[in-house]
Amino acid sequence: MAITPPLETNEEFPVVRAKRRPVVILRPAPPEIEVGVTQSRSQAIRPQALIAPLYSVQLARTGERRFSREFIDRIRVLEWPEYFFMPLCPGLEVDSLLPLPRVTNAFESHLEPLQWALSEEVVNVLLDQLRFYFNRVCEGVYADARKMLLHPEAAG
Repeated sequence: MAITPPLETNEEFPVVRAKRRPVVILRPAPPEIEVGVTQSRSQAIRPQALIAPLYSVQLARTGERRFSREFIDRIRVLEWPEYFFMPLCPGLEVDSLLPLPRVTNAFESHLEPLQWALSEEVVNVLLDQLRFYFNRVCEGVYADARKMLLHPEAAG
């Protein structure tokens, strides 16, 4: 027997199926702001972590590529600020992409922490890349890395 929640005519009950996906936490959830007693806590003020989901570049079971080698190579040299490349490392089964347009939020209770983190150097590149993605100002370690990778002849 299917259970249907009671809905008004202007309401919907969306259902989203998703697989467990590794994410990079860009910012942990801030402390909850006490706003006084209300009849219900609004979802709009509940603190959430800012996360970036990771998408594998090949199927873990078969090794089949999801993207062309050229596409991945161009992401690896920071050609497109929309994507960040994450190589295979402990905690990731395969090389992965971090698409910046997919940055979202999640309740920390929905996340399962793993015992790995990005190095400080990688975090700095990623944060500068996020700044470039949002305001188109290319500076800092991201600018240096991008210049070195896109134009190695000029870096030497």
